[in-house]
Amino acid sequence: MKRISTVQRFLLPIAILIILAAILQAYFEYRGKLATVEQDAQSQTRASIQLLQTTENLVHSQVLASMRLLRQNALNLGLPAINSSTVLNGKRIPNLVFGNHPQTGNFSVVDEVTRINGGTATLFVRAGDDFIRISTNVHQLDGSRAIGTLLDPKGRAIEALREGKPFYGVVDILGNPYITGYEPMFDAEGKLIGIWYVGFQADMDALRTTMENTRFLETGFAAMLDSHEHIRFLSSHIKTAAAERLLAERPATWRLISQDVPSWRFKVVYAYPKKEAAVQGLIKALYVLLSGLVGLGVLALIVQSQLTRLVIKPIGGDPALAVALVRKIASGNLQDDGLTGQPNTLIAHMITMRNNLRRMMDTLRSNSENLSLAASVFEHAGDGIFIADARLCIVQVNPSFEKITGFSAEEAKGKNPQELSFAIHDPKSLLEMIYCVKKNGQWRGELQNINKRGETYLISIDVSSVANQDGLISHYVGTFSDITLMKRQQESLQHMAYHDTLTQLPNRALFADRLRQALARVSRTEETIAVCYMDLDGFKPINDTLGHEAGDDLLIKLSERIKESLRSGDTIARMGGDEFALLLCNLRSGAEARDTLDRILQNIKQPFQVKNTEVHISASAGMFLNPSPDHDLDFILSRADHCMYLAKTNKALDFYVYDSTMEPLRPV
Repeated sequence: MKRISTVQRFLLPIAILIILAAILQAYFEYRGKLATVEQDAQSQTRASIQLLQTTENLVHSQVLASMRLLRQNALNLGLPAINSSTVLNGKRIPNLVFGNHPQTGNFSVVDEVTRINGGTATLFVRAGDDFIRISTNVHQLDGSRAIGTLLDPKGRAIEALREGKPFYGVVDILGNPYITGYEPMFDAEGKLIGIWYVGFQADMDALRTTMENTRFLETGFAAMLDSHEHIRFLSSHIKTAAAERLLAERPATWRLISQDVPSWRFKVVYAYPKKEAAVQGLIKALYVLLSGLVGLGVLALIVQSQLTRLVIKPIGGDPALAVALVRKIASGNLQDDGLTGQPNTLIAHMITMRNNLRRMMDTLRSNSENLSLAASVFEHAGDGIFIADARLCIVQVNPSFEKITGFSAEEAKGKNPQELSFAIHDPKSLLEMIYCVKKNGQWRGELQNINKRGETYLISIDVSSVANQDGLISHYVGTFSDITLMKRQQESLQHMAYHDTLTQLPNRALFADRLRQALARVSRTEETIAVCYMDLDGFKPINDTLGHEAGDDLLIKLSERIKESLRSGDTIARMGGDEFALLLCNLRSGAEARDTLDRILQNIKQPFQVKNTEVHISASAGMFLNPSPDHDLDFILSRADHCMYLAKTNKALDFYVYDSTMEPLRPV
């Protein structure tokens, strides 16, 4: 039997390990490719859904603007009411009027909204449990306006509207998706008499193009299904009939990924054949396996060459020379004696090692000079540095330590940081620091200290432990910097993020946070709270006559006056321009809320001194009393805003109140 060579014995286990590693890596590459295809399909699904949601979010602001314009145009004519009845398309229905202006068949209000903002607008009147279109610029298939038609009793919006709640979302109108807004219409007594509607047809071109250009592997496709499971958009490379058959049969040879879009009632489906994904995975696995075998061959050649050069070939000289050289090095004799060796031999490497040791000794001598340089860095570092012994008694500090703390090196030595007023307000922080350093070897944090001059300052500090040869802590090293000014700047920026820059009142974000806290507290304490929305009357003429600087001065003085009228637990926020929001908490009753708001409005009527001129203003307000924890901020503010507009249109009243526990709307 042929004897296995030393090189072969060395290479055999390496070859086995490399082959096994290549096979294992090929398997993982195969599985990874399948997972990548799956992840790509999931990612494309999420991207399509995100495109729908982005479309809805972009149009939502237009819907809100059109809804505000529709209601404002109507309220300019007068408050909504039912005045007897009228006939539309041969049927007798309630006669909806704004002030003295009948709206059945009158398109001026809705057309004005469309002319300014685009989209569509409609006025519905309530007739029993149904809602009938009496004024609209929505057209039927024959081109006529869709007046006299009913709001779909099975539609998405009807349930919320019958309960007097608004509905915003996507609905299907004549086979096309519309991003819409429906608001209940109340008369002066809070009775539901109709519906306000605005809507914009969704632009689906981008989604259609994306779907048509989607291709997975060779035959995979993407499809968008509507609420009736009909294909609305489809990849262009597959016929509709074939796609419908695959979606219906869902064969086991295909992978179908689907996800619903509830707000649109659409479904996104991405499909691809499992066989194609498996083929791609096998191709990549074979590539990895072949690469591993090629690498094995290259490694075998390299290892064989190295073993032959370092082991099989002669040492490169007399073994006695090698032994003598080893003895000289062991005795510490590193001087060059003129001995040489053949390149790439053991003796040559030993001579190189001796030369390296000689250079290392030179380096050690150089390091002593570097230690002197390090001491200079310690002295001139901008951060404060202290070194303490195992008992945490300071043994050395640098000049920056003296500058920051005010204590000299003589005063600091022998004392622990707490004796120098480190963390004097919270001694537990020092205990935590010591515990963490002993456990983890280091600690980083912030401490509030007092310097020798009695001034409080904040530091960012790093403390590390130094162990001796036995592994026991011998010293602690602390490095810190004064971050007092930086913290003040951060606090200033945070204040600016949650407060109005002119009046320094809370802004909408901070008001929303305090309202959420109040609503959460209401669910536990059952206290009474109220949210008020207030708009100044006659503010624009002051701006126009006295200038914007005078207007800003008036807003600042107004804010201070209102704050003086509130209790400590209440909040006033500036929502923009001359509009303000109030949050009244810990009220004993609705009467107390009304009295508080009335007192604030009466205080506003007192004259202001602006640019040596006495000016008079007033305010109209709306109040949402007893909001539910289930209500969101936009819903609450929209109710209060609606009450405010009712107060503006009725000059005899300063404010209206919406009480969620009583009638929907009542004047005060």
